Amino acid sequence: MRTVFVGLALLATSLLHAQERTLAWKALDVAAKLENDGTLRISERHRMLFDGNWNGGERIFRIDRGQQIALSGMSRVDEKGETHAMAEATGDGVGLHQYRFDGRTLRWRAREASDPPFRNAERVYVVDYALRNVVQRNAENYVLDHDFAFVDRPGPFESFSARLELDSAWQGPPDFVPVFERTDVPPGESVVLTVQLKWTGEGQPASLAPLVPPARTPARGVVTIPPPVQPAAPLPPPASMAVKLAALGAFVVAAILLMSGFLHREETLGRYEPPPDVTPEWLEENLLVHRAEVVGAA
Repeated sequence: MRTVFVGLALLATSLLHAQERTLAWKALDVAAKLENDGTLRISERHRMLFDGNWNGGERIFRIDRGQQIALSGMSRVDEKGETHAMAEATGDGVGLHQYRFDGRTLRWRAREASDPPFRNAERVYVVDYALRNVVQRNAENYVLDHDFAFVDRPGPFESFSARLELDSAWQGPPDFVPVFERTDVPPGESVVLTVQLKWTGEGQPASLAPLVPPARTPARGVVTIPPPVQPAAPLPPPASMAVKLAALGAFVVAAILLMSGFLHREETLGRYEPPPDVTPEWLEENLLVHRAEVVGAA
């Protein structure tokens, strides 16, 4: 029986490790340039750490009303630091070192399904794209209010940096800081840069977003917009498969420990001794010496 419980414990442990997988960004470094026509060109360098049976990565873009996105391409950086352009998938599936973009979600493959799971494997990818209609007109000024991170991700940014370059017709405020850095950004948290700008060119930029609502007028310089205060605490997210398997493993281990203690106590009390050889003499000595109603009650 003990062998059976040990086997169950090993099986639960193996299932737990088989399902565990984590993904974190060692660093996300963003280089952006606001061009004179209002287009924001962005290059993201994702330094990712895969652990478990991940097939690849995913980047979900938040496209606000009226905005347009154009993906320029994607590349990977190997261990030698050399950059390799990745091909866009054309068939139904996505092959190794290929990507697919549907206008909102970018997915790419970093591992074949038949390959062993990742074990703290670092991979570096570069995503290049352009956004139009991201600058808003606010009276005589213009406002860039943009989230340079993405909240829909399974892991944190251990390091984050964003560098914003302004083209010749744009002028930032006196306290404008072109580089913004943060550390330990948890999943679900934005990194918003808000900058009030002046346009020094002729006319106005060709690519503009709708007007800024009065309540949304940003402060000067570069700031981080905190997440809005919710009226009530949100419901906790459902437990992941890894948490469920961990609970199952803990239950199995606890059951094994309890059963082992019970078996040891029973053995100590001698309750696993073989039954006696029931003979007429044994009955005379152990049973018939007692009154019938006492035996019945027992």
